Amino acid sequence: MGAEQEKSDHRTSSTAWLHEERCPLPLRTFASRTSALSGLPPTNMENLQVVRYEPGEEFQLHTDHLDSFNDYDCGGRLCTCLVYLNDSEQSMGPLETGTVGGDLTVGVDKTAFTGGDTLFPEFHASITPKKGSALFFWNVLERPGSEDYQVDMFLNVDTKLRHAGLPVLSGEKWVANRWIHPRNFGAGVRGLS
Repeated sequence: MGAEQEKSDHRTSSTAWLHEERCPLPLRTFASRTSALSGLPPTNMENLQVVRYEPGEEFQLHTDHLDSFNDYDCGGRLCTCLVYLNDSEQSMGPLETGTVGGDLTVGVDKTAFTGGDTLFPEFHASITPKKGSALFFWNVLERPGSEDYQVDMFLNVDTKLRHAGLPVLSGEKWVANRWIHPRNFGAGVRGLS
C-alpha cells in the first residue's frame, strides 16, 4: 500500500506518488473534492498516485482493498477516486479537419490513446476514459453512514467492485488515484480549508 508497492505481473504500468509540498493547490483541491464525495477528511487519504500505461500495459482484474489492509493503523481502503487525465480516442467527438498550404491535414489529438477502458464485469460496464472525468466507488461492504458501521471494524472487500484497466492499444493513458481510509493515513494530505 502507498509508495511501498512492488512490481506486479497484474499491473504493468509506471507509477509516481505526488506529495503536497511539490504542488499544493491542485493536490489540496483534489483532496477537498474527494472529501466531499466520500464524506471523509483529507487526512484519511493516501498521497495522489499518478499512473501511465503504455501500449500493451494494463491492470488485470483486482480489488483496491485487501483483507490484509485491515491490519494497518489507518484501516483498509474504503473507497477509490480515479480521475482520467487524458482522453481515449473513443471518448472524443469528431476532430476538425482543415488544410494548411493546400495539403489536407487531419486534426489529431496527440495525447489521446486507444483501448484502456475501465471494466467492471459484475455490472457489465466498461468506462471509456474522458479527460477530467472521475470514477468514485466504495471498495468494501461496510460504509460510513450505514447501519452498524464503526471506524475500527474489519472491512470486507465488495467483490462486485472488482475492476480492470484494459490494455492500452496505442498512445499513453494517464490516470490519478486517490484512496481513502476510515482513519488518518498519516501522509499529511490536506484540503483547501
